Amino acid sequence: MKKKTASIIIAVLSVALIITGLFAWKESTDGMGHLRAGESYGSAAMGELASSLGSMDEAMRASCYATSAPLFSQLCAKAAANAAGAVSALASLPYSTQELEKLSGYLNSAGDWALYLSREGAEGRLPDEETRQQLAEVSEAVSGIAQSVMQLGTQYSEGALTLDSYAAGADAGETGTVGYELRRIDSELDAFPELDYDGRYSASALTVTAKSLEGAENVTESKAKAIAADFLGVAQSELESVGRAACSLPCWSFSYEGETGDFRMISVSEQGGQVLSVTGSRRVRARELDMDEARRIAEDFLAQAGLEDMEPVSEDEDGGLAVFSFAGSAEGVSYPADAVSLSIALDSGEVCAYDATQYVLNHTERDLGEPGITVEQAAEALPESLTALSSKLTAALTEGGAERLCYVFACEAEDGTPVNVYIDAKTGVQTKIETGRT
Repeated sequence: MKKKTASIIIAVLSVALIITGLFAWKESTDGMGHLRAGESYGSAAMGELASSLGSMDEAMRASCYATSAPLFSQLCAKAAANAAGAVSALASLPYSTQELEKLSGYLNSAGDWALYLSREGAEGRLPDEETRQQLAEVSEAVSGIAQSVMQLGTQYSEGALTLDSYAAGADAGETGTVGYELRRIDSELDAFPELDYDGRYSASALTVTAKSLEGAENVTESKAKAIAADFLGVAQSELESVGRAACSLPCWSFSYEGETGDFRMISVSEQGGQVLSVTGSRRVRARELDMDEARRIAEDFLAQAGLEDMEPVSEDEDGGLAVFSFAGSAEGVSYPADAVSLSIALDSGEVCAYDATQYVLNHTERDLGEPGITVEQAAEALPESLTALSSKLTAALTEGGAERLCYVFACEAEDGTPVNVYIDAKTGVQTKIETGRT
């Protein structure tokens, strides 16, 4: 090899080594920077978790002694806000909700219950003796969690515990870490008590029952197949069994593939044998129907399926499909919980998708009583900044899934923003405001 050529090669290799070294140094520096940033962020989250739990504990303990409804409402609202802060801080730490399922669930449930109690206090109602006893028990549990987490924070700040690395994974055997201690607290925590209140984490809200199927007997797979075939208008031999889904509402499912490649999946409830849903895909050819014609087809289809008292809520067009949403209706009252949706192909009028799960779950005989005020009296609760465009009686859903008879006013703000205002049809008090049409 010539000396000049060798010198060139050595020079190139030297430059490559320098670049490689610089790149490695940069990657190492960046990595250390990310590590320091992660530790700093984790430290801040740990501090926020301890602080939020401490404030939540203080507010809940104080609420146990409140005899003033406004003060009780204020303290419970503070507890709920700090519960949300604690859950947010917990989510910022390098642990999954699966690892700390009981802890995060307890904080979510306690915060939701505190929010409900705050609403009660805002309406002038103080808790009865049973609720005060439950409040004391939950407060004691939150106090225990707060004290344990604050001790972890102290140990961490003194260097007795280290914060687990992000994406390191759970290792219950790795002692001396914040994660290990949090998992210990989680494992020793009792489940949140089953409380019956109007909230999303109440015992009734978390228990899925099909109200429309109460007392109905279970159907076999063969019977469900016959129901599915009749619903789709095909022979049973054309359906293929997919099996039983052991979910909150157990059902039998079947698939169907037409000659043109159109695919359908249909589910029938095990209890009562009601068609819950039909999903699938098909290619829509040239449009032959308008939205009015498609709506009439949808209404006729619902009537044939035994769902006659339905009113249209919304409609849209998507890829040659007319998509409709309906709600139950009876004696001038709308029931949004009895929801059904379906889509109609605009080339043939065929029903391509159908979902009556919410209807099957919620439809039942109701007795919400008669309105205590007129729609004109209810309108007095609207602010002058809103212009009412329409109104109707509706069984408005509460946080816990209960129903309250309300007048809902579709309004328009001064800047054109749509606003829906719900007025209690018994008291004339605003109960809910939405910045969008129902």
